[in-house]
Amino acid sequence: MKKKKALPAFLPSSILPRLPWLWPVPAAGLWVWEQFAHASEGVPLSGLIFAKGLVLLAEAAVLYGLARFPKFYFLGMFPLSWLAVSHFQWDLCAVPEYRFWVWLALFLGVEILILALPDGKKLLFALVPGWAVLVWLFKFSFLLPLVFLTAPSKRFWNAPWARWGGLATAVVLYLAFGGWNYWFLNWTDLYDLLISGRFIAFFVLGCLGLAAFDSKWKGSFRHVLLPLVLLPAGLLFWGGNNPASGFFEMAILQWVLVWMAGYGWEAFREYLLDPTWHGRLVWLALSLGLFGGVL
Repeated sequence: MKKKKALPAFLPSSILPRLPWLWPVPAAGLWVWEQFAHASEGVPLSGLIFAKGLVLLAEAAVLYGLARFPKFYFLGMFPLSWLAVSHFQWDLCAVPEYRFWVWLALFLGVEILILALPDGKKLLFALVPGWAVLVWLFKFSFLLPLVFLTAPSKRFWNAPWARWGGLATAVVLYLAFGGWNYWFLNWTDLYDLLISGRFIAFFVLGCLGLAAFDSKWKGSFRHVLLPLVLLPAGLLFWGGNNPASGFFEMAILQWVLVWMAGYGWEAFREYLLDPTWHGRLVWLALSLGLFGGVL
């Protein structure tokens, strides 16, 4: 008979399911620290920059909290802090042009809807306007309506509505926005994102998280992570058309990759690392080391 895994002695079982909702607190503290760190370099304190960053962190925290993935007690502990101190979060919040921040905030809102609405029919009608705005803002979003293309009929209620409706939406948006006019094979930016920028590590961690949401888990959870593949593919085929905004488009995708890596990082801790104290110490050391990838 398989032995039941012991819970950490220092954490009562009643607290464990609530832990993911506590991790935004240190992240918010680090975001406050970021404001004063930039102020020491001559950047004026801005309540607007702070509020924009806080909204993004709150949306990411809600997504981690809604995952309800068994034993993912430390989901978001480090990833939210990575985002709070990252150079790309600061760039997206400090740039005067709003569309970059708006795209990311809306994208996270769409992701929240995917977790909050377990009915494919309701999901379809709720997501179509959001997908349309995302495509209008940046054309690398053309593939986002395909997130449910692999959804089996029994995964969540009315899954065929989301599957075929998403496919139809992708076709309609491509035609409506003239997707062929923006077609551009953009290897350079994709290479810079994953290889030169060394975000391939976060991409691989996101893939690990996607694997953790395998077919045995019912619900729409797995489809939240499919943009991990769809957005880089969109960058490959519809990116690079506007060099003036390319820097901030890359910042958007960097933010998304680090957020998605959080699921894989928790899967790494829970499923792959030795559950002994030295295994946890390795996880802690690696978590601290990954701060170097976002600063």
